[in-house]
Amino acid sequence: MVTYIYRFPETDRTLILLRNDGGGRNDRVNVLRNALHALHGMPLELESLSPPKAVAVDVENVQDLLATYAISPDFKLRFFVEEGKFMTQATGQSAVEIGGHEKEDRYSILSVNADIEFHRDETGKVTSLTLFQGGQEVPAKREE
Repeated sequence: MVTYIYRFPETDRTLILLRNDGGGRNDRVNVLRNALHALHGMPLELESLSPPKAVAVDVENVQDLLATYAISPDFKLRFFVEEGKFMTQATGQSAVEIGGHEKEDRYSILSVNADIEFHRDETGKVTSLTLFQGGQEVPAKREE
């Protein structure tokens, strides 16, 4: 759930927007927020109006990332390749495609506006990851 609170003291008004959809990218909310900004002379968030571009992932280069990573005992992220696409699926959720990122070992989950960064030990083995979403950094350990 995500909450946006907009206060306009000059007109003695407050707008509260509640979302119960996981807080990922939502084009309708982005348009509404930018319309609100325009009406009140606030800067527009233009990058939110154009959809992010997926960077193709060469699935041959992600073979060592394919595994399950535990955020908690009951919530895990599984990474796999399906129909030539790099995918992830969180416990109880639908599978989503992962796009590339300019930073090495970092990938973007465009449908939920999140990034994943994989971490390697001194031998180069992937041992964990960090999920970057909604301003949070959530660690997860690789399961064997």
